Amino acid sequence: MMYERIAVTGAAGLIGSAVVRYLSQSNNVEVIAFDSPGAQDLVPGSQVLIEHVDVADPKMVEILESIQPQAVVHAAAHPGGKSLREPIEDVRVNALGSMQIFNWCEKARSHVVFLSSSSVYGEQTENKIPETAIPKPGTIYGACKVACEQWLRVFENGSGLSWTVLRPFATYGPGHRPSLDQGIVNILLTQLLNGDRITVKGSLMRRRDLTYVEDMASTIVQMLFCKAAIGRVFNIGSGVAVTINDIIKLLCDALNKPISGIKIIEEAGTVGDSFSNVADISQIKKILNFKPKFGLEAGLKELIEQRIVSKGKAIDLQ
Repeated sequence: MMYERIAVTGAAGLIGSAVVRYLSQSNNVEVIAFDSPGAQDLVPGSQVLIEHVDVADPKMVEILESIQPQAVVHAAAHPGGKSLREPIEDVRVNALGSMQIFNWCEKARSHVVFLSSSSVYGEQTENKIPETAIPKPGTIYGACKVACEQWLRVFENGSGLSWTVLRPFATYGPGHRPSLDQGIVNILLTQLLNGDRITVKGSLMRRRDLTYVEDMASTIVQMLFCKAAIGRVFNIGSGVAVTINDIIKLLCDALNKPISGIKIIEEAGTVGDSFSNVADISQIKKILNFKPKFGLEAGLKELIEQRIVSKGKAIDLQ
């Protein structure tokens, strides 16, 4: 599968920006990056300019029509951590915005790679969740992602739309801006860099599957060019479970902060936040011989070094 021009939405975000960097390294591909008004002008770490447009704005379709990409990587989304507080905005961006992309791709015969989410699974009983698990989303965000996946199948049946659905599990890396709403690693690190007190919403024994953003982005790009992935759904994760408590310990070790000096406060969990969310990655291993390059300790060290540099602080990282 060859493309001369590829559009990437959500290009200023953690995953989107990394995807653009990977794609822009190829001299044979023109990359057009999109993100919302107010985003930075350049995709972080690249020289690719960002087209500033709301993904749900009709102008998005007008721009796509003018540039005619042969493929779209749709990574733009309203953050899942805000979906219960801002449900209308969540649906506007994640449902209406996605439908605009899909509808244009269907008419233009453009391939679409849709970044869904592991949140579609909700609470499952499997130790590792396969793609065949019945979706049980417990959030507005997750429900929108399930709807989008179904819409792609309808378009395929109706007009032959070419699509691939990827369900990323928890992703972390330096492209995340400090936040208390988005990304479990980002939320914990943001608190640790601001003091010696962490508030955790939910049990410290919750299980998560963490993937470093460079592994995530390189895999997404490979799937974009993989003919065997068309019309299929794939988990992307490490396949390794780690508890919230373990993440805190690893972050403290990387920051040279004794965990004994950290006050950890457990609060009631967030609605729809599952206890265990770990990927079965056997399918993506078969199709790509997939294996993450970054182990968790190496990935966290890289993240912290980048975060410290961006804050202009010096810290002795061992």
